[in-house]
Amino acid sequence: MRKWLLTLLIPFFMGIQSCGVYSLTGINIDPSIKTFFVLPIANEALTVRPSLGFNIQQGLINRILSQTKLVEKRLDPDLQYKITVKEYSLRPIGISNANTAENTRFSIKVHCKFINIKQPENNVDKLFPAVYRDFSKETSFQSVEEELSQQIITEILDNIINETLTNW
Repeated sequence: MRKWLLTLLIPFFMGIQSCGVYSLTGINIDPSIKTFFVLPIANEALTVRPSLGFNIQQGLINRILSQTKLVEKRLDPDLQYKITVKEYSLRPIGISNANTAENTRFSIKVHCKFINIKQPENNVDKLFPAVYRDFSKETSFQSVEEELSQQIITEILDNIINETLTNW
């Protein structure tokens, strides 16, 4: 019974994924849209980590290439992303009775301007809420910066993809 059910379901899911309009990832792109481009990421944060913009840009490009049939194209793309880092910060949280921070909050906030040439009603111009991770006062930021940055970037990319390419 199980084998028979799998035999029916696998072609069904493969079929709806290849239709162009439906996707198991939640991405919903009109079949007439073929290309995209992610501009280099601007950094307007007070603190600048040189690799942050590149990591966000490459992460978004890789995510779009792996989850869609879109092709990256610099000139006249159907979809264009302009992302700006607005915040890259550390701040103390959880102040104790001794007026010392128990933890530190590491935050990154981005603004995304998304232009859909073929469907301008789907354009997005949004300052996303800061994505953050907290870590113990006992831990140095340098020892967790790379790992926490990757976690935050992953969540930021999820937010951008959900806002720009899902149409539920």
